[in-house]
Amino acid sequence: HPVLLSQGKDEYYLASGKEYVAYTNLEKAKEQHAKAKADLEEVGESLPDLEDELGNAQFAHEVAPDRESYEATKAELDRVQALYDAMIEKQTSAQATFDEFDGQLATLEETYNTEKKAREDQAKRLKDEANVDVDVYDPAAGPPELPEEPQAEGGNAEGGNAEGGNAEGGNAEGGNG
Repeated sequence: HPVLLSQGKDEYYLASGKEYVAYTNLEKAKEQHAKAKADLEEVGESLPDLEDELGNAQFAHEVAPDRESYEATKAELDRVQALYDAMIEKQTSAQATFDEFDGQLATLEETYNTEKKAREDQAKRLKDEANVDVDVYDPAAGPPELPEEPQAEGGNAEGGNAEGGNAEGGNAEGGNG
């Protein structure tokens, strides 16, 4: 039954597509989680030195003996404060991202495993019921390819051009008078 075989292959394609989506969602989450973790480590390494530098800049500014020194230390204090603020913002953002994906990874992994099993079950069904082997699917290689449609006897089943004609209508002016 070519129709049932075609349907089975379509269902395998659909299952492969669902697995691919689950796989890409999981991989993107892993990447973002790892990047957030690396950012947090970088902040952890940089922040103590930056806090010391900020404290020194604040002290130098507070004890500036004259107007010229005051202005110079103010510029340095502003520069270090901006670096410190940016580092704190990076820490806050990275922590939020880390926490978000830390909580999602297990669910995303479970979804991926469920979709992978559904695809494998469909492949087994095709083998058991129709003695058809499907290509092993690896979502890391990209989205699945459409299954080939069986060719109907007696010609091309693709269909013709269904664009139709011009539906604007004719000229309705007509008539004398």
